Amino acid sequence: MTLMLNGTLGRLARKRREAADKEINKLVESVQRLDLNCTVPLRVRLALRVHERTQRRGSLIATLHGFVAGAWWPMPIILLLDTRPGSMRDLAGRLTSAAAHTITHTTDPSVTVSELLRIILCAIFLAAFYGAISLAPTILGVRVGLGFAGFPTPGRKNVLIYRRSLLTYYCSDALVACAVAINKRGERRIEALQKVGSELRYVHTNLRTVHRFTKGFARRGRRKSVKMHALRVSGYLARLEESTEEMTDFDLKELGRTLLHVAEKCADGDFGNLVKEELIADVAVPDRESARLTLTALTAIAVAATALYTIDAFKLPSSLEGIAVSGSVLLTAGVSYGRKALQKIDQIRGITGQ
Repeated sequence: MTLMLNGTLGRLARKRREAADKEINKLVESVQRLDLNCTVPLRVRLALRVHERTQRRGSLIATLHGFVAGAWWPMPIILLLDTRPGSMRDLAGRLTSAAAHTITHTTDPSVTVSELLRIILCAIFLAAFYGAISLAPTILGVRVGLGFAGFPTPGRKNVLIYRRSLLTYYCSDALVACAVAINKRGERRIEALQKVGSELRYVHTNLRTVHRFTKGFARRGRRKSVKMHALRVSGYLARLEESTEEMTDFDLKELGRTLLHVAEKCADGDFGNLVKEELIADVAVPDRESARLTLTALTAIAVAATALYTIDAFKLPSSLEGIAVSGSVLLTAGVSYGRKALQKIDQIRGITGQ
């Protein structure tokens, strides 16, 4: 049994090596055909081998995390609607009744304050507990599945390696398509140039998400600069995609040179220096501030509606409604804008009509 298993694993490894060798040979031949006067960097070759080795496992893990996130997202609604003994609503009602009983029947102020502090601590613990079990699997599944860097979790490293090597793989495919299109004429050239455009679309679409690979709050400024640079490079390649059917052989060679440079930088993990600045000097990043404000305002409305429903369901004092609505705006603004939240609160309130 062990020998059979080892033999099967050996055959699979050999097939992966052969597939990787085939991709590398195609890339080397394409670079020679484009007459780029350079060799395929070792980093790019290694990235193609890593992609071939990790694509099945990485894509499977990403799909499983997406499935978990999709299956778990109704859990907050289920917990809010559950009224059985021991449920979140039942415990919240008991804490509210205990607080009301303490205020109305305790005459010693020091005892009242200590009892209320205990109740508040219990409420904070329960909110954190139920928030974690209802939201954490969904948030974690989405972030790991989409390739966001973060604290180590099962499968996250595999997904990150797969996502990073995938960019190099897409650049390699687009470069090979450029080499196929060169020196062709007539309908064959049109079809080959259309193939270049489709492969280029994969490259610039995936470049918009490379900032996810930078982790840590201390690197937030670095992540933002990487995102802006990658968006400009993506816009530059999208502009080239629109004109692929009119490209000359010289344009294809220059595009191949650019793609090889981008592939090398992606293999190195240097996402903030994908191309030279003079190439993207006239490329503007699309302004998404209005869409971001609108999305933040809609999220604030949803959070406020959930808070008001909770207050009504748990029969809490109606005086908390104003605090809940204002707190919803502050919370969503803080999550969306961080330290700039106070500068955006008036605009968000204007959209929500508060």
